[in-house]
Amino acid sequence: VFQDGVSVSCANAGMRIHGGSSRAAEQKSFNIYMRSEYGYSKYNGDLFSGNNISEYDGSVIDEYDTFVLRDCGNDHKFSRIRDKLIQGLVRERSFATQAMEPCIVFIDGEFWGHYEITERLSDDYIESHFGVDESNVILIKNGELEDGEEGDEEEFSELSKWVRETDFTDPANYEELESRVDLREFAEYMSVQFYIYNYDLSDQNLAVWKARTPDPDNTYADGKWRFILFDTEYSSGVYGQAIYSGNSFKDLEKKECLPRYLFYGAMENEDFRDLFTEAYNDITENDFGNERVDSEITKLDAEYHEMVLDTYDRFWQFWPGGMNRENNLSDQIDDLRDFFEKRKYYSDEDLKELLERY
Repeated sequence: VFQDGVSVSCANAGMRIHGGSSRAAEQKSFNIYMRSEYGYSKYNGDLFSGNNISEYDGSVIDEYDTFVLRDCGNDHKFSRIRDKLIQGLVRERSFATQAMEPCIVFIDGEFWGHYEITERLSDDYIESHFGVDESNVILIKNGELEDGEEGDEEEFSELSKWVRETDFTDPANYEELESRVDLREFAEYMSVQFYIYNYDLSDQNLAVWKARTPDPDNTYADGKWRFILFDTEYSSGVYGQAIYSGNSFKDLEKKECLPRYLFYGAMENEDFRDLFTEAYNDITENDFGNERVDSEITKLDAEYHEMVLDTYDRFWQFWPGGMNRENNLSDQIDDLRDFFEKRKYYSDEDLKELLERY
């Protein structure tokens, strides 16, 4: 690891290709693993310029079992800032997000382009952020048990089945739901997913966690399922479509997944409708306010501009627009601005239509 041209750390580590469909990309993402048999059980150092703060005790997180060198996923040929932009705008919300830091990667001395150093979702991530011992963490990602003990996934499956079969207009059932799921987190999480028009809103790219055994001394270890926002870039018109007018509420209804069952089940209850509407309005008017979004896009474009162009150059023969790199990047940034400038009107109308059902 180099900073300002000076080597700041050097260690043996494990390395694997990371991701789902992005594995087919010419520029791969990589998981980095620290293990004692390689020499160090943790990476000791601040990977995120002091910006990765524990929600539990306010300390800077500076130890990592593992992290990701991410190629920007679905956005890797385009603006390369979508995930960083979206997660950064909602970082202060109640659900969890990932810290990110841009870097340049070399493999065997060869320039491999811009990457995002990204927190990897794991039991270590939960312990660092929320003070829940990693041995007490159940983490479900993409519908499967990511971390926990054998059989923990059955609790998640049972929740999904119970949600599908339960009438939440009954106050007793809704009260039980509140005891099992952090509904404020869920309302805020879904508000973001709907607003950015995330194609990946399903059991894929869903990460939820809980403490197996509640700890009365830790607010986060209350035994409720909680949400982590990640991989948000398959959204906001990433492939050039004018989808700022897309109805993400109706799209979700076509999917068989926990977010659908939980959202539409909870919406039958007036208390949740009020909670969701309040969260949606706050997030779309403030976190995604036009001036705030435009300012953040301008800042990120300036910070990333040269390394994105250099990455286009590295892979130009594989990527459309690589030869006209300045025009390509300018068009991508303009498309991103255009989505967020136009999105709120259509999304508000879709929410109004949804609420008229009840």
